Amino acid sequence: MEPAPDPQPAVLHPSDTAPVLIRPSLCVQAREGRLHVFLPFIPVLADYLDLIGAVEDTCRYVNMPVWVEGYAPSSDPRLRSFSVTPDPGVLEVNLPPASNWTSLKRLTQCLMKKHAKSADR
Repeated sequence: MEPAPDPQPAVLHPSDTAPVLIRPSLCVQAREGRLHVFLPFIPVLADYLDLIGAVEDTCRYVNMPVWVEGYAPSSDPRLRSFSVTPDPGVLEVNLPPASNWTSLKRLTQCLMKKHAKSADR
């Protein structure tokens, strides 16, 4: 299976006529048996998700796992995320907002199950 040609080739402008002088770039490197992808800031969620889809397709094509780094998607109420922040002596876990007690309970129980599973390793 060959990748499809790029439907939107780069548009080149001299710097004095370019609408934007700084353009985001994608950094991709194969190392340690996986594809490392550093994502640029992408302000439009649909564009970010298209890029993630292309990265997944590429990893499938080259048969390599992926390690995604870089910028998170722009804030959007349709996305749910959490973060884990290591501090000295503390592990801070930030869960997404829950609309009701049942949802918060489900998120917390899921987190505790994952913790228990990782502690067994």
